[in-house]
Amino acid sequence: MEEKRKQLKQSGRELAVSWALCAVCLVGHLSHFFAARAPWIHAFHSVGFHVSLSLFTLLGPGRQLIFDGLKSLLKGAPNMNTLVGLGAISSFTVSSFATLLPNLGWKAFFEEPIMLIAFVLLGRNLEQRAKIKATGDMTGLLSLLPSKARLLVNNGKTEVDSIVEVPSNSLSVGDQIIVLPGDRIPADGIVRAGRSTVDESSFSGEPLPVTKLPGSEVAAGSINLNGTLTMEVRRPGGETAMGDIVRLVEEAQSREAPVQRVADKVAGHFTYGLACSVLVIACPCALGLATPTAVLVGTSLGATRGLLLRGGNILEKFAMADTVVFDKTGTLTVGRPVVTKVIAPSCLQNANSSQTEDNTWSDVEVLRLAAAVESNSVHPVGKAIVDAAQKVNCTNAKVADGTFLEEPGSGAVATVDNRKVSVGTLDWITRHGVSSSIHEVEDSKNKSVVYVGVNDTLAGLIYFEDEIREDAKRVVDALSKQGIGVYMLSGDKRNAAEHVASLVGIPKEKVKGCIP
Repeated sequence: MEEKRKQLKQSGRELAVSWALCAVCLVGHLSHFFAARAPWIHAFHSVGFHVSLSLFTLLGPGRQLIFDGLKSLLKGAPNMNTLVGLGAISSFTVSSFATLLPNLGWKAFFEEPIMLIAFVLLGRNLEQRAKIKATGDMTGLLSLLPSKARLLVNNGKTEVDSIVEVPSNSLSVGDQIIVLPGDRIPADGIVRAGRSTVDESSFSGEPLPVTKLPGSEVAAGSINLNGTLTMEVRRPGGETAMGDIVRLVEEAQSREAPVQRVADKVAGHFTYGLACSVLVIACPCALGLATPTAVLVGTSLGATRGLLLRGGNILEKFAMADTVVFDKTGTLTVGRPVVTKVIAPSCLQNANSSQTEDNTWSDVEVLRLAAAVESNSVHPVGKAIVDAAQKVNCTNAKVADGTFLEEPGSGAVATVDNRKVSVGTLDWITRHGVSSSIHEVEDSKNKSVVYVGVNDTLAGLIYFEDEIREDAKRVVDALSKQGIGVYMLSGDKRNAAEHVASLVGIPKEKVKGCIP
């Protein structure tokens, strides 16, 4: 990045000088538009003045570009620099002949090298900026990796390992590290001890965290939410899955699109025809400069939006695609759970026959008690419950100090208003005293359910789902109108996948890979 910034700074200086010369060159032409008669304006329009400006451009900001082009020509591989360099030199040469030998009747156009070099340097500067932006996007991906890791060290003097904070890039395969709640995992590895839920949405797009137990694999850059893990490093530093992603994108940005190779080839053939009209007027600068810039920007924007384009050749071939296959979670959906419905006991068909009028709750009260418990959790479902409670202004309940307990992958329990409130799976609330005669509720379409227990009674159910992206249906409709087949691939349950497909306009027969 530092080297690229230095090159951009040098390019910026050359660009500024080149365009300053171009601006001075244009001042003389103002006399034609405004009929200016001031002598100093005509001095700017004189042939001698334009000769000096042109020479200064060729020997100054355009020097490196011309030298690079001539080197390529001598090697027998002329390119776009060769074409631009010869175009600038030939126009200056012909203009010089026209000035020195006026009997030839030729026109002098010393302005052409000045303007040609200025526009080419502008394109190169924009291309360099795009490269730095693309590299900056990759640096943003690498910033997901923490700079420090907690390494378990046995000094041989005691049986208890000590914890030492070390740079993450110094980890080796086989090292044992500790990952605390809220930390990002510094390397790819395997859990050896502990239990927690890990947010892997940066890789999988799945909104719900994954429960990790001893033997589970974890990836660098994912977030450990609510438990302490001891893990063994398997892939440290740049060898991680995140490092692989960065390398793939960098390789993609270095691959030329076929049209870019065509532009260089055409430029090479043009070079051998030395007519000024071809070199100066028909120079395919737009094609040669726009193509690499478009590829760089396209791959960079794709990477920041979760789309990995493996090169300009793939980007060009995509124009011929006749089928698009979408993932469901995080692609057609937002990738974040939201509460859609709260059901109080009166709607549960007497799931617990021991309920009385004194231990039934309204849906607002169920949401209030659940939000009080989940306000102490970092789980996405807990956050969704708290957000839903805030929307209906029922967040005034507080958890008694020292009563909050959470088990990753199961749920949480705490004392609220002198009541024991458990929120989580059916097994979780049953373990905390709620009647075991309750039957597990089947998921409704794309919705999942959280059980809320108060003391020994089922207080209610909270349904949540992953919202559909606002632009999902519009994109699917646009592709369908172009005659492109649209499919959805999902590892979710079939009823959930088909529900999402129906909302965005994908027929159920085009939903693939679902769990029955």
